[in-house]
Amino acid sequence: NGGPQRVGINIPIKATDIPGLLRFAQEKAIDLTVVGPEKPLAMGIVDVFKRHGLRIFGPTAKAVQIESSKVFAKELMLQEGIPTAPFMAFSAYHPALNYALSSDEPFVIKVDGLADGKGVYICKNEQEKREVLEKVMVKRVHGEAGDRVVIEKRLKGIEVSIHALFDGTTTVMFPASQDHKSLLEHGEGPNTGGMGCYSPVSRFTSDLMSNVKHLIVQTVFSALAKHEILFNACLYPGLMLVNGKPYVLEFNARFGDPEMQVYVRRLNSDLFELLDCCVAGNLEHAHAEWNNCYTACVVLCARGYPEDPDHNAYPIYGLKEAEEIEGVVIFHAGTMFYDRVYTTAGGRILNVTAVGETLEIALNRVYEAVDMIMFEGKNFRKDIGKVT
Repeated sequence: NGGPQRVGINIPIKATDIPGLLRFAQEKAIDLTVVGPEKPLAMGIVDVFKRHGLRIFGPTAKAVQIESSKVFAKELMLQEGIPTAPFMAFSAYHPALNYALSSDEPFVIKVDGLADGKGVYICKNEQEKREVLEKVMVKRVHGEAGDRVVIEKRLKGIEVSIHALFDGTTTVMFPASQDHKSLLEHGEGPNTGGMGCYSPVSRFTSDLMSNVKHLIVQTVFSALAKHEILFNACLYPGLMLVNGKPYVLEFNARFGDPEMQVYVRRLNSDLFELLDCCVAGNLEHAHAEWNNCYTACVVLCARGYPEDPDHNAYPIYGLKEAEEIEGVVIFHAGTMFYDRVYTTAGGRILNVTAVGETLEIALNRVYEAVDMIMFEGKNFRKDIGKVT
């Protein structure tokens, strides 16, 4: 995207071009590679770099199964007694449809594989169940990611994102944040990769964090070890607090977006040090210091996102003025920078963040900045941080 031009240089290598990335890392003697997207992780970029003696932050292809296969993750949780919603897995359309229609209660239907954060569907009635299963398993809109589906009971509660670094021995927990995944206000509309978030989450107490660390996070690491899988990276459990008890909705094997944009605004210590120590296996010597500010993030997306985003290059106005607001920093996503002008490039365009002494101050600042930024088709949620 266009953001890095302020601090570095974009290189014309796709995130899925593993041979190309390997050559670049070797030629430039890169000390540490950090993998953000899930696709190169699932393709085994970490395994390839390690075989060539390069230092890289991210899970191996085996370890990333915790994210790349919903069925694998759910079965692991079931075996280990990790709280999660009751579920059934299917690899054929008609059995899946019969099960989905066997009850009038709402179900959540998830494709097994990676779908860019768009493979989760909340189905409230028979028509929605039919439409989603036909879309996923017959029309195959997510390709082979929909070869299998998980159908689970819908949990209602407070959604919370947790991130943890693990080096094989030591676990470092990040503060809790709350993502807003639905496209529209009040949790309506299709699920997205995230429309905004905030941190800290006042309802997520230190006791809850301790329980999640020991009963969920470290249990997963131990369970993977039983399968001879060493997890050495970031684990991101998406949780639902139901009557104060945490249930796992899903696992990601990487940093979340927009959660990470919030975390870097709260992190006083050096992120590189944390990642470097994680790769080196000495996280016990790393220092993670978090400020007490509230941080909010609002995602600005293109018209038509997530189903059919507009990829036209529209000029973006107001970025400089927005970043002059106290506490505001803007992270680029679907942007381009050409001839000294920022333009849109489709999908999620910008992550607008702000910090403040209270959540209300952070939200006021972030929405003031959002109002200053203009591009054709701008779309965003107006209730980030206001719905719990």
